[in-house]
Amino acid sequence: MSTEKIFTRWYKEPFVWFIIFFPLTAVIAGFFTLDLAIESNDGMVADDYYKSGLAINMTLERDKEAIALGLKAHIQLDKVSKSLLLTLKASPTYQYPETITLSFLHHTQSGYDQTQVLKRVGDDSYQGVFPELIDGNWYVLLNTDKTDKSTTDKEWRLLKSVHTPLTELSIEPNSVTAASDYYNDGLAVSISVAQDQEAVNQRLEAYLQLDKPHNPLLLTLKALPTFQYPEMITLSFFHQTQGNYTQTQVLKRVGDDRYEGVVPELAEGNWYVQLNATTVEKNTQTKAWRLLKYVHIPLIEKELIVKSFFVTR
Repeated sequence: MSTEKIFTRWYKEPFVWFIIFFPLTAVIAGFFTLDLAIESNDGMVADDYYKSGLAINMTLERDKEAIALGLKAHIQLDKVSKSLLLTLKASPTYQYPETITLSFLHHTQSGYDQTQVLKRVGDDSYQGVFPELIDGNWYVLLNTDKTDKSTTDKEWRLLKSVHTPLTELSIEPNSVTAASDYYNDGLAVSISVAQDQEAVNQRLEAYLQLDKPHNPLLLTLKALPTFQYPEMITLSFFHQTQGNYTQTQVLKRVGDDRYEGVVPELAEGNWYVQLNATTVEKNTQTKAWRLLKYVHIPLIEKELIVKSFFVTR
């Protein structure tokens, strides 16, 4: 008795499609993710703000001018009418410009930044369009419109960090003393690119437990296996506008990757948290590094995670 094999075309075999299904799904998901990344344009902005001077540094003279003019701003955001009303207060001799530039700058994602020109609608009032902002931390920047030729006053700026959603906010000039400390000494914001890069190279991550006011502050530091852990680490809290609120302490090593200190008493507001190896320690050959994070006090999280900056130069 002869036997004949019956051949079935490959695309009619269910098992073949079962094998193809998972790789095909991964490819489709990859293209979808790529399209989403391109459309959202939410790139990191650590370098953008430093180079362009949009929100953080290189603007001390404008801060001083805002203080000299006695400038204060109050912004009302009406989501229903999709309008924005700005009231600007200044010294009696101030010549109000016809237009003012208002910018909303996301702390970490430049793709969400929004800038508009507000037109004067009264003696000290300006009107604009209600911005649609995602929930999160933002810099609100008010400054003179460079294209406005109706005033000969010097350039000024008002800057405030806020957390959205919000319906109104008031902005006063930054404390130039505190800002000058940060910019000149490189304590919190700028002039530490090499230290940031070293933190990236060492894959440094820090985990701070701050939710136990009656217990010691506990820091767990993670790094590459070859990283030489120092015996001490400096922990600093810098208030964004009030330099006299700054708190710094030295954490002592109590384990392989653990350090202990004191839970700080911090006023409610926006702070920079900085971690770096103490300069007085000589028993380690590790290069200088820094971890820095911008936070709002009181913290929502029970554990504060501070990772190395993504440095692109």
